[in-house]
Amino acid sequence: YKNECESATFSATSDSDGAFVIANIPPGEYDVVVHAIDQEKWLDVRDLTDDYSTVEIASDQCLAVGNIHLIKYDLFQKEPGNNTKLSESRPALTWDAYPDATYYEVYLAAEGVQAVYVDERVDTNQITPQEDLPVCMYNWRITAFNSQSVAIAETEEFYYFYILNQPLSCYIVNNIPVSKSTV
Repeated sequence: YKNECESATFSATSDSDGAFVIANIPPGEYDVVVHAIDQEKWLDVRDLTDDYSTVEIASDQCLAVGNIHLIKYDLFQKEPGNNTKLSESRPALTWDAYPDATYYEVYLAAEGVQAVYVDERVDTNQITPQEDLPVCMYNWRITAFNSQSVAIAETEEFYYFYILNQPLSCYIVNNIPVSKSTV
C-alpha cells in the first residue's frame, strides 16, 4: 500500500511456492506488507528483514523482495487461561502441541519485575516454574520452532494470570513513615 495515510492499495495472492507479482503500480514510495491468507495480522516487510523500510518504486522498475518467512499466530495457550486468578504458587503453563514443532521457547514475566523465563527452551508443551511465584500479575507467550530452529508459530498475544494468596508479593507497600510525618 502507498502509505498509512493514503488509501491506495495494490495486492496479489502468492502461488503455491509463495511467489507473487503486483503489476502496474504508479511510481512513488510504498510500504510493503504481507500476511498469511489464514491470518488477520499484517506484517510490514521492514519488520521481517533488515533490508527494507519504505521502498521507492521508479517507472518500469521491478522490486524483488526475496524470501520472507511468515510466522503463524495460531499457537494456543491452554492453562492458565487469560485473566485467570490462581492460588497455587507453581502453576503449570500448558499449550497445544504444534504440528512440526521440535521445541518451544517460553516467556514468563511478572508485572514490573525481572522475567521468570526469557525464551526458555522446552521440548514438550508445558513448563512448571521451579520456584514459588509471589502474588503478582504475570504475562506469558510461547514460540514454536521446527527442527531447523526456525520459528514457525507463536501465540498471537500475551496471556495474563494472577497469583493470589501467597506469603510473598511483587508489590511493594510503603506503610511507614506516613507522608509528612515526623520520625
